[in-house]
Amino acid sequence: MRPDTRRPGFHRLTPSERRATVFGEDPALEALFASGGWDADFADRWVEDVLGPLALPFSVAPNFVINGEPRWVPMCTEEPSVVAAAAHGARLAAACGGFVCEAGEAVATAQLQLVVSDPAAAWASIEARADALVAELAPLDPALFAHGGGPERLERGAVFADELIVHLHVRTADAMGANAANTFAEALAPRLEALTGGAVIGRILTNAYPRRLTRAAAELPVEALAHGGISGEAVAERMLRLARWAERDPLRAVTHDKGILNGILAVTLATANDTRAVAMAAAAHACGPGGLRPLSAWSRSADGARLRCELALPLPLGTVGGLTVAHPLVRRVLEALDLTSAARLCETAAACGLANHVAALRALAGEGIQAGHMALHARKQDPTS
Repeated sequence: MRPDTRRPGFHRLTPSERRATVFGEDPALEALFASGGWDADFADRWVEDVLGPLALPFSVAPNFVINGEPRWVPMCTEEPSVVAAAAHGARLAAACGGFVCEAGEAVATAQLQLVVSDPAAAWASIEARADALVAELAPLDPALFAHGGGPERLERGAVFADELIVHLHVRTADAMGANAANTFAEALAPRLEALTGGAVIGRILTNAYPRRLTRAAAELPVEALAHGGISGEAVAERMLRLARWAERDPLRAVTHDKGILNGILAVTLATANDTRAVAMAAAAHACGPGGLRPLSAWSRSADGARLRCELALPLPLGTVGGLTVAHPLVRRVLEALDLTSAARLCETAAACGLANHVAALRALAGEGIQAGHMALHARKQDPTS
């Protein structure tokens, strides 16, 4: 069993004391944290027209228990109160066993836009050769194939008057998978053209990730929800009413879901993953015919003693490839916190999003968001506090 991450007063420690608590004495990590893991030459190689690196606060949130296991959660954010909210929500959930999480399938989907006079006949030709076409692509990425990934299958997407959209599903293992999916799609394009006589115009992945749903759930003791002079029972009922408001009103649902992304995107950024891909995947999943919907669902136990919150959203996160591997600080943190598999990282991010959501709704149902949020803002801006 890993050491318990529930540490009262963790926020009162100095940064060096927190690092020692989480990582032990590690001079190499100390040096990386001192520089943020970047230097001017590294930054210049990674992105165009660089002037220099820009640092953001890198935090580790305590109190998390995920699938029965204590975990530290890495977070990178510019906004005061996000890390504190995650730690607070995690502490509430830990009282009932913590978060139960399950990562979705690590599958990315590339789309190919095939312009052809007879889309139905074109798909019939493609479908007859689908297995062989997929098999021909596998050798293009032997490293992905060796880790259980690679092209999986072809599927018919949308059909228009003179266009056929072909979907190529790719198992991405521990990679986020965008580059792999695009590489396979570009290799597939000339094969589809030769087979159908059509012309492939667009070939690129979709950031929707409908098969990559990660789920997280937690229960909260009602009596522990008392806040701002309001009883736990009253806060619980207000939290349920706030959840129903988001279900009925897309304008409220936007901010409701943003509170979840506060935590998820902080983990995404701290692990050098693609924040825009994660944000768009979540938004696409939340969109319905009536507008944006809540990513979470709330209920109360039969005996009334606990609130239950469940979360489901696609999380295209990886622990290999790109900056996740190239950035020395990120790599060391992932190794030290045992977040080297994409599934564990997705579970951790989902738990963090749910923890932020719990804390936000509890504050909103109690004395309001601004009391704690602005107090933290004031403390950050006053160096004597």
